[in-house]
Amino acid sequence: MAKIDIDALNRKVLSEAYAEYDSIVNNLENIKNQKISRIKDSLAENMKNEINIELTRAKNLEQKRLSEIIFSNKRNLINQRVEMEIEIFDELYKKLAEFVSSEEYIKYLYEKLENGKKTFENENVKIYANSKDIEKINKIASELNYTYTIETDNNIKIGGFIIEYINRSLLYNDTLDSEYENQKEWFKKSAQLIIN
Repeated sequence: MAKIDIDALNRKVLSEAYAEYDSIVNNLENIKNQKISRIKDSLAENMKNEINIELTRAKNLEQKRLSEIIFSNKRNLINQRVEMEIEIFDELYKKLAEFVSSEEYIKYLYEKLENGKKTFENENVKIYANSKDIEKINKIASELNYTYTIETDNNIKIGGFIIEYINRSLLYNDTLDSEYENQKEWFKKSAQLIIN
């Protein structure tokens, strides 16, 4: 019978067991490291996503605040422009009211009617004016030998007149009202107070 060396067998079994143990421990360590790496990657990705979400929220909030500030500034500028326009044109209206009460206004009406007569001599016309100017315009038109009829036009608030050249179907608006409105439009367009 062959003699079995128990010590050698024991050493061999222990050596193989330690080798197997080391292999298992190494495999477990590798698995653990892979799982830790995956968890770290997943946590990093989650944190990155959360940070991006918070950044997007912050940007949206900042954009909203900026839009509110811009809107508020535009509203204030519009209000200031409207107030300035009202102030300017209220003053102009007062000056026009003073003008239509002056002797200069009679001269103005005379020149305007005279120019209208020169443009289309011997035309049959209808003259429209506000009730305050009917008498003045009637007198001037008679002096200038107009062939005319005259009517009150309640739409003319400030002064001036409209001449209708009946044979030509032509209206000549020389009212201070239309000049006033034209100046308002010019002001809006030219004063560079348009706010986008």
